Amino acid sequence: MTVRSLVRALVVTVVGVAIAVALCFVVSTPMDGEVVPLVSTAFGAALVPGIGGVGLLWLLRHRSLQAQVMVVALVSVAGMAAGVLVASRSMFVSNHDLDVLVVVIAASATVGVLAAMVLGERVGRATRSLTEITRRIGAHEAGTGSAVPAPEEFTRLARELADMERRLSDAQAAREELVAWVSHDLRTPMAGIRALVEALEDGVADDPATVERYHRTLREQTDRLASLVDDLFELSRLNAGAVELTVAPMSLGDLVSDAVASVSHRFEAKGVAVRAEPGPRAPVHDVAARELGRVIQNLLDNAVRHTPRGGTVTVQVGASGPWSLISVEDTGGGIPAGELEHIFEPGYTGDRARTPDDDAAQTRSGLGLAIAAGFVALHGGTLTAENVDRGARFEIRLPRREAGRAAAHSAPEPDGARDDDVSV
Repeated sequence: MTVRSLVRALVVTVVGVAIAVALCFVVSTPMDGEVVPLVSTAFGAALVPGIGGVGLLWLLRHRSLQAQVMVVALVSVAGMAAGVLVASRSMFVSNHDLDVLVVVIAASATVGVLAAMVLGERVGRATRSLTEITRRIGAHEAGTGSAVPAPEEFTRLARELADMERRLSDAQAAREELVAWVSHDLRTPMAGIRALVEALEDGVADDPATVERYHRTLREQTDRLASLVDDLFELSRLNAGAVELTVAPMSLGDLVSDAVASVSHRFEAKGVAVRAEPGPRAPVHDVAARELGRVIQNLLDNAVRHTPRGGTVTVQVGASGPWSLISVEDTGGGIPAGELEHIFEPGYTGDRARTPDDDAAQTRSGLGLAIAAGFVALHGGTLTAENVDRGARFEIRLPRREAGRAAAHSAPEPDGARDDDVSV
């Protein structure tokens, strides 16, 4: 028994004695010197079955909860009976009154035990139901539709288990899809590499132009495999919580400009315009430049992949209240409403309404948005997607916890300047 349990038992005993003494004066006016003997006799007599009940509960600690609840009910009645009987003897109660009192105690004990049996049975059914739900979750069996137990605590626990089962089922399905997708996406370039190598070994391609084309294709396929492996490694680090950010104050405008420059060749090759002009009031924020830069690059890659030739991708940086904002908006036709909630899931490529070009469709990893969302979450922010008039808009929201520090690194704004969105 712990010290805390002993203190609680002492507090309960003191409160019980105080209530008994108060009731003596409330119910009747006791004679001089009568209160202390009466209270001490009643509590002393009730202590014996109480100690016996504690010992019995210890002996039955591995038995059913129903049996232990019945013991508690019996101990309560036995303690009351012992106290009443001993006190009655001491107070010279008549035999007739004592007989009546014994009958009343017996009836009370019977009712108490019956009530304990009912409660124990209900708790037992609830426990068995929860045990069955847990077994089904552990066995990955479909459907945990057991009856919801009646007690409130068990009802909440059953609902939490049902929610956990649903999340585990979704996670399992997502893992299976990811494994199937990764297996396919690894086999495809490897099969191409094998075919090209065999062709070169067999002398099928011997003219310089064809050999050069084969070598270029081999390099592209190898780069694709390396990119996929890097994405898988990064995603596994995010899921394992092994990514540690090294943050430093940096202008979000400069960060976006660097990201746009790194993917500008993709925009030029696709014939897509990108609106990214330096803004004078881009906020300074404490960020991990490498990780957040990769987030922006992933969003730009996604935007150019789904924007048709002649389209436009707009990048904006700004602030709204306690948030720093970075948004990437394309004119790629938008995302089907049913797919918005899955857009950040690893390996998700369900973009039938958005028509990427064939080359992009072959080289996309399906992990970019999942990695982007993970890095933004590590910064304490959120990454959201929504449809706009002609396409989709992805927005990064970062909490401006370092607003005071950031202000020290940024140029003062002119009077009347506002924290509106600005193009970068």
